[in-house]
Parts: sequence; C-alpha cells; structure tokens
Amino acid sequence: MPAEDLPQEVDQIAIRKLGGFNFIDIPHWSSMSRGERMKLIKNGSVVFLFQGREVPLKPALLYIQLYTEQAEAARRQALPPAGTEGFDLGSA
Repeated sequence: MPAEDLPQEVDQIAIRKLGGFNFIDIPHWSSMSRGERMKLIKNGSVVFLFQGREVPLKPALLYIQLYTEQAEAARRQALPPAGTEGFDLGSA
C-alpha cells in the first residue's frame, strides 16, 4: 500500500456550513447515515483534521474505519456474556 494511502490519525471533522464549519468527532461522524456522509464527501463539504491540519480523504477514511472497528470491538468486550443480564454474583 502506498504511503499516501496509509491511515492517518483524525481528531476532528469539519463540516462546511453557510457561516463557517461545524466541528464533530469520529463517533458523531460514524453515527451519521452512510448516505449523509457520502453526500458531504461528494459535495466537498467535509474536511478531516488532525491537530488543526487537513488529512487527505483516503487516509482519513481508513483511520476512521479502523477507529470505529476498534471501538466496536472494545464495546463488545465490555458487555456481559449473553444470558447473564440481571445475574447477581453476590447471590450465587
């Protein structure tokens, strides 16, 4: 994979609005529908940033994908095993 295609860290996402930008984080971006995200990208209305500097589109999207996958894996690990909801270890 060429170096320009490697994931690059993203810490803010700027969405261009009439009067400037709305800044959001990766979880907010990921919670948007795929169609909404694609529309922003196609319209050139979104800029991915790390420490205030623009990150190219492809490396930013790769980073966001990896970040989201890792966050989901961590969330799944933190969940109790299936069927143990309401089980009190103290009463066993």
